[in-house]
Amino acid sequence: FDGAPRHDLTLLPKAADEEAELEGEERLRRVQGLVAGAEAGAQEAVAAALSVLDGEGEVLEEAARATAEVLQARAAELAKAAASVARHGRAARKQRSARGFLAELGAQEERLEAAGAPPEQAV
Repeated sequence: FDGAPRHDLTLLPKAADEEAELEGEERLRRVQGLVAGAEAGAQEAVAAALSVLDGEGEVLEEAARATAEVLQARAAELAKAAASVARHGRAARKQRSARGFLAELGAQEERLEAAGAPPEQAV
C-alpha cells in the first residue's frame, strides 16, 4: 500500500451490547426487562400448548407440530436471554459493581432458569 494514511476512519473492536460500561441501575433495568419479556413469552407458549393438548377430541398432527415449534422457539429465546444476562453479569464484575447489584443479577438468572432456560456456564 503506497497511499497516505487515512485519519477519517476509526475502527472499534466489536463486542456484545452487554459488555458496554453501564451504570448499575441501567444494567439492572435492561436485565429485568429482558427477563420479564422472556418469562412472558415462555408462559404464553406453555399456555397455548396446554390449550391445544387439553382440548377435547383428537389433536391434529399439524397442531401438535406447530405447538412443538413454538415451544422450541421460546426455549431458544430463554437460552438467548440467559446468555445475555450472564454477559451482563461478567461485565458488571469487570466494572466492580456493588455486591447487592450482583446478587440481583444472580436472582434474575435464577428466574430464567425457573422459566426453563438452561443454566449458563460461569466464565
